[in-house]
Amino acid sequence: MTVKEERYSLPMQALHWLTAICIIGLIVAGAVRHFNGSAVGGAITESFGVLTLIIVSVRVVVRLRSRVPPLRTSQRYGASMKKAAFAVHMALYVAMVTCSYSGWVMTSAE
Repeated sequence: MTVKEERYSLPMQALHWLTAICIIGLIVAGAVRHFNGSAVGGAITESFGVLTLIIVSVRVVVRLRSRVPPLRTSQRYGASMKKAAFAVHMALYVAMVTCSYSGWVMTSAE
């Protein structure tokens, strides 16, 4: 008999990868904008920024409403490692929200 491994829900997995694609897109668009100084780079950066802001906002809501699977039982983690994992996870969420909103504020101020 095999034990079924609990995973994040399909919507959370999709939002995870959409967020990753948007953040990579922002990095590339930001580099293009910085090195070329083109208006196209700026428009792409703003588009990816707004899209990231929307996806991260949806992701936070879905994350708060869904259940988080436990850490794998095949790996033994101490209490300090579990606390560190949670702290880093929350720090990444704060960074995604903060960066998204700060980009929106900076664009609005121009």
